[in-house]
Amino acid sequence: MKASIQLLQGVEGIKSAYESLLNEANLNIVCLSKKYFEVVGDYFDKQYTPRLYGSNILTREILPDTKENRDEVKKKPTKNQVKFLKTNGSESDIILTQDSVTFITFDRICPYALIIHDLQIVKSLKSQFETLWQNL
Repeated sequence: MKASIQLLQGVEGIKSAYESLLNEANLNIVCLSKKYFEVVGDYFDKQYTPRLYGSNILTREILPDTKENRDEVKKKPTKNQVKFLKTNGSESDIILTQDSVTFITFDRICPYALIIHDLQIVKSLKSQFETLWQNL
Protein backbone atom coordinates (compact mmCIF):
# COMPACT_ATOMS: atom_id res chain seq x y z
CA MET A 1 0.00 0.00 0.00
CA LYS A 2 1.24 3.45 -0.89
CA ALA A 3 1.37 5.99 1.93
CA SER A 4 -1.26 8.73 1.85
CA ILE A 5 -2.65 11.50 4.00
CA GLN A 6 -6.22 12.74 3.86
CA LEU A 7 -7.50 15.86 5.62
CA LEU A 8 -11.26 16.01 6.21
CA GLN A 9 -12.29 19.40 7.50
CA GLY A 10 -15.22 20.48 9.63
CA VAL A 11 -17.94 18.54 11.36
CA GLU A 12 -18.91 16.73 8.16
CA GLY A 13 -15.28 15.70 7.67
CA ILE A 14 -15.19 14.21 11.16
CA LYS A 15 -18.43 12.34 10.53
CA SER A 16 -17.09 11.04 7.21
CA ALA A 17 -13.95 9.74 8.94
CA TYR A 18 -16.00 7.92 11.57
CA GLU A 19 -18.33 6.48 8.94
CA SER A 20 -15.34 4.97 7.10
CA LEU A 21 -14.30 3.20 10.32
CA LEU A 22 -17.52 1.16 10.28
CA ASN A 23 -15.97 -0.94 7.51
CA GLU A 24 -13.13 -2.20 9.74
CA ALA A 25 -12.89 -5.48 11.65
CA ASN A 26 -11.00 -4.06 14.65
CA LEU A 27 -10.51 -0.61 16.13
CA ASN A 28 -8.06 0.49 18.82
CA ILE A 29 -9.31 3.81 20.15
CA VAL A 30 -7.87 6.46 22.43
CA CYS A 31 -10.79 8.80 23.06
CA LEU A 32 -9.83 11.55 25.49
CA SER A 33 -12.48 14.06 24.47
CA LYS A 34 -15.05 15.09 27.04
CA LYS A 35 -16.72 17.86 25.02
CA TYR A 36 -17.17 16.28 21.58
CA PHE A 37 -20.93 16.94 21.87
CA GLU A 38 -20.20 20.67 21.49
CA VAL A 39 -18.79 19.96 18.02
CA VAL A 40 -20.76 16.99 16.60
CA GLY A 41 -23.95 17.22 18.64
CA ASP A 42 -25.76 13.93 19.17
CA TYR A 43 -24.08 12.22 16.17
CA PHE A 44 -22.28 9.69 18.38
CA ASP A 45 -25.20 8.91 20.65
CA LYS A 46 -27.91 8.72 17.98
CA GLN A 47 -26.10 7.60 14.80
CA TYR A 48 -22.57 6.26 15.15
CA THR A 49 -22.44 4.40 18.47
CA PRO A 50 -25.53 2.22 17.91
CA ARG A 51 -24.11 1.04 14.57
CA LEU A 52 -20.61 0.49 15.96
CA TYR A 53 -21.72 -1.54 18.97
CA GLY A 54 -24.42 -3.30 16.96
CA SER A 55 -21.82 -4.50 14.44
CA ASN A 56 -19.21 -7.26 14.57
CA ILE A 57 -16.38 -4.74 14.96
CA LEU A 58 -14.11 -5.57 17.89
CA THR A 59 -12.91 -2.53 19.81
CA ARG A 60 -10.45 -1.72 22.52
CA GLU A 61 -11.04 1.75 23.90
CA ILE A 62 -9.05 3.91 26.26
CA LEU A 63 -11.32 6.51 27.81
CA PRO A 64 -10.98 9.23 30.44
CA ASP A 65 -11.65 7.83 33.89
CA THR A 66 -14.96 9.50 34.69
CA LYS A 67 -18.09 8.27 36.44
CA GLU A 68 -20.07 8.85 33.22
CA ASN A 69 -17.69 6.70 31.18
CA ARG A 70 -17.65 3.94 33.78
CA ASP A 71 -21.46 3.92 33.83
CA GLU A 72 -21.63 3.88 30.02
CA VAL A 73 -19.27 0.89 29.76
CA LYS A 74 -21.79 -1.27 31.57
CA LYS A 75 -24.07 -0.90 28.52
CA LYS A 76 -21.46 -2.01 25.95
CA PRO A 77 -21.20 -5.52 24.54
CA THR A 78 -18.32 -7.58 25.97
CA LYS A 79 -16.62 -7.61 22.55
CA ASN A 80 -15.95 -3.92 23.15
CA GLN A 81 -13.20 -3.77 25.75
CA VAL A 82 -12.51 -0.59 27.71
CA LYS A 83 -9.76 0.67 29.97
CA PHE A 84 -9.58 4.00 31.73
CA LEU A 85 -6.89 6.64 31.87
CA LYS A 86 -6.69 9.33 34.52
CA THR A 87 -6.37 12.50 32.47
CA ASN A 88 -7.50 16.08 32.32
CA GLY A 89 -8.65 15.28 28.82
CA SER A 90 -7.74 16.41 25.38
CA GLU A 91 -10.38 17.22 22.84
CA SER A 92 -9.12 14.59 20.43
CA ASP A 93 -9.40 10.95 19.40
CA ILE A 94 -6.92 8.54 17.85
CA ILE A 95 -8.27 5.46 16.08
CA LEU A 96 -6.01 2.72 14.79
CA THR A 97 -7.11 0.23 12.14
CA GLN A 98 -5.18 -2.52 10.39
CA ASP A 99 -3.46 -0.09 8.02
CA SER A 100 -4.34 3.47 9.05
CA VAL A 101 -4.52 5.93 11.90
CA THR A 102 -7.20 8.58 12.18
CA PHE A 103 -6.59 11.64 14.31
CA ILE A 104 -9.64 13.71 15.24
CA THR A 105 -9.64 17.15 16.81
CA PHE A 106 -12.87 18.40 18.32
CA ASP A 107 -11.63 21.98 18.32
CA ARG A 108 -14.77 24.12 18.15
CA ILE A 109 -13.19 26.65 15.80
CA CYS A 110 -11.36 24.26 13.47
CA PRO A 111 -12.55 20.63 13.81
CA TYR A 112 -11.04 18.08 11.45
CA ALA A 113 -9.98 14.48 10.88
CA LEU A 114 -6.57 13.48 9.56
CA ILE A 115 -6.30 9.96 8.13
CA ILE A 116 -2.84 8.56 7.53
CA HIS A 117 -2.19 5.36 5.60
CA ASP A 118 1.46 4.57 6.33
CA LEU A 119 2.39 1.15 7.63
CA GLN A 120 5.44 2.39 9.56
CA ILE A 121 3.47 5.09 11.39
CA VAL A 122 0.63 2.66 12.10
CA LYS A 123 3.09 0.03 13.36
CA SER A 124 4.70 2.57 15.70
CA LEU A 125 1.36 3.81 17.06
CA LYS A 126 0.09 0.25 17.52
CA SER A 127 3.17 -0.51 19.60
CA GLN A 128 2.49 2.59 21.72
CA PHE A 129 -1.18 1.63 22.09
CA GLU A 130 -0.26 -1.91 23.18
CA THR A 131 2.14 -0.58 25.80
CA LEU A 132 -0.45 1.82 27.16
CA TRP A 133 -3.19 -0.84 27.08
CA GLN A 134 -1.03 -3.35 28.99
CA ASN A 135 -0.11 -0.80 31.65
CA LEU A 136 -3.62 0.44 32.42
